[in-house]
Amino acid sequence: PVHCFYGSDHSSAVNGDDIPCSFLGINAIVGANNKDDRAAKRSWTNGSLVYNSSNDGGHGLTNGEQLLADEMKSLNFLERDLVYEDVHGVSAFIEETPELIERGLRELEECVKSTRRKEAYEKAAFISPRYVRDTDFRLRFLRAARWKSSKATTIFLKYFKTKLALFGTEKLVRTIVFEDLAPDSQRSFRNGAHQMNDASTDSAGRCMIFDIYAKWKYESIKSHVQSLWYINENANHSIATQRRGVVVVAITIGATAANFYESAGVAKWDILNALPARIAGVHFCLEDVRMRPVFSVLLSSMPKEVRLRTKCHFGSAMECIYQLVVFGIKVGELPFDMAGDIKQNKLCDFLEACSIRDAENATRYDRDTPEGCIRVPALHDCLLGRGWSSQIHEGNVRLVEVVEANKDRHENAPSRQAKTKITQAIMESMQADGVRFLKRDVTGLWWEPVENSVIREKIAQTFRNCRRKKSSKKVM
Repeated sequence: PVHCFYGSDHSSAVNGDDIPCSFLGINAIVGANNKDDRAAKRSWTNGSLVYNSSNDGGHGLTNGEQLLADEMKSLNFLERDLVYEDVHGVSAFIEETPELIERGLRELEECVKSTRRKEAYEKAAFISPRYVRDTDFRLRFLRAARWKSSKATTIFLKYFKTKLALFGTEKLVRTIVFEDLAPDSQRSFRNGAHQMNDASTDSAGRCMIFDIYAKWKYESIKSHVQSLWYINENANHSIATQRRGVVVVAITIGATAANFYESAGVAKWDILNALPARIAGVHFCLEDVRMRPVFSVLLSSMPKEVRLRTKCHFGSAMECIYQLVVFGIKVGELPFDMAGDIKQNKLCDFLEACSIRDAENATRYDRDTPEGCIRVPALHDCLLGRGWSSQIHEGNVRLVEVVEANKDRHENAPSRQAKTKITQAIMESMQADGVRFLKRDVTGLWWEPVENSVIREKIAQTFRNCRRKKSSKKVM
C-alpha cells in the first residue's frame, strides 16, 4: 500500500499509524501545463506522497485535510468500512420492512412534536397539512438519515426553515420547479453549470450530480443555493436514489479563485443538512494544486458525513476522468468530454427531463384534492383559525390593516345596521380583490370557502379584537 505521512518527520505517521492516502481523499497526478504546477505536483507524487510546500510551513496538510485525517482516524473498523462502501458503491441496502417503516414514521412524528422551536414547520403544517404529513415525503428524510429518527427530525425541520428563507411562503408547501428559480439560476442551468440524469448512473446504479464551476452565471449566493436545492430535489425523487444515495462530481477545471470563494459562501447555507438526500460520495476535480487552501475551506464547511466521503483529484480534465473511472463513474455518462467541454446533447436531455418532471411535480399533491376544496391557500387569502400561524398569515394581516383603517368609522356608526354595512363593504371590497375566506374541512387536510355570514362575523370579530387592544393600551 501507498502511505501518506504528515509533518516534516517523514519517518513517523500521526500517532505512529500508517494512514492510506485514499483515507484523505487525495489523488495526485503528474501532467501540469506549466512549470509552477509541475513543481507543486511533484511534491505530491514523490515516494511518500508528502506535501512539502513552503507555503504551509512544512506541516503537509491544510486545516481541512487535517480535520478529515483526524476524523478518519477516530472511526472504528465498521464505521470506516461503511465510508469505503459508500464511496465505492458497494454499500448494502437497509431492508425496509413494514415494521421498520411504521416505527420510523411514528418516531419521526414524536420527535417533531417534542421539538420546541419549529416556526417554519408550523407555518407549513398550518398552510398544507396534506403536504407535511405525506408518507412518501417523510420517508425521504428517514432514508437520508439511515432510519435514525432524531437525525431525520433535524433535517426535516431544517428543510422547512431553509426552504422558507430561499423561496418564501408561497412556495413552502409545494415542490420547487425550474420557473421558481431566479433568472441567474436559470441562466446557469442553461449554461450547463449543474446537470444530472436518471438514466446516467455510476457502476453501482447511483444517480450522479455534476457541478461545473466554470459555467456558473450567478449574481447572488442565494440564487446559487436555489439551484443546488432544485437539482438535489430532482435527483432524490426516486425511491432507488433515496436508498442508494447520490454521487456529486464537482468539476473546477477552468474555474477562478472567485468561483471557489463563491462556493464557500454557498456552504454557509448548510443545505446538505437541510435536504433529504444521502450523499454517498463527493469527487472534487482540481486543475491547480494552489487551490488547496481554498478547497480546505470547503472541506471544513461540509457536514462530517459528507466530508468523510469526499475525494479530491488533481490534473487536467482527461487525467481527472481517468481517476473518476476508478470509483465507478463511467466516461460515457460524463456531461463533458476529455477536453472539458460541455456535451450539448447531454445538456439538452437534462433540461428536457427537468421540464417533464416539473409538469408532474406541479400537480403532485393536488391530484386527490376533494371537489370544492383547496390544498394551498394563496398568500392574500384570509384563513379562519386560531393560533400564531393564522395571525401572521399575509391575508389575515391585511384584514387587520383594513379593519384598523376603518375602526373609527365603525365605532362612530349610529346603529347596528350601519356597522353591518361597513362590514359588508369591507367583505365585498376584499372579495373583489380576489381574497377568499377559508376554513379547514372536516378532515383537517384541506381548505374550503365559507359563507358570507361567516365572513361578516370574522370581520366583526376583528373589529372587536382591535377595540380590546385599544382599551388595554389605555389601561397601561
